Amino acid sequence: RDPLKYQKQKRFCVGMREAKRSVLRGKAKCIICAPNLEECTAEGGLDDTMEDLIEACREYDVPVVFALSRNRIGKSMGKNIRLSIVCVLSAEGVHQEFKQVIKLTDELRRQWVVRQM
Repeated sequence: RDPLKYQKQKRFCVGMREAKRSVLRGKAKCIICAPNLEECTAEGGLDDTMEDLIEACREYDVPVVFALSRNRIGKSMGKNIRLSIVCVLSAEGVHQEFKQVIKLTDELRRQWVVRQM
């Protein structure tokens, strides 16, 4: 393997449009989304866009992780702005941690579904 190859490759992208584009192209490994998004029930609003993105993720078997607030996602990316969605494109070098996050997310999602019943 060429170690420089992965340094050149983009590891993530931000924003709904970029995330959806990555999912549809089959490049997304995971979507991290803030659970505190504003509600916008208008036609073609934020709710519809989010539903479309989650549906595309289900089709392409891309895990969706709801974690952190919009402020914390922005800070964790080293920016002083609010970010709603981060799309992980490459988990190279952190496969173990990535698998743990996906496993924990699945487990917590199952617990949440059981509590909702």
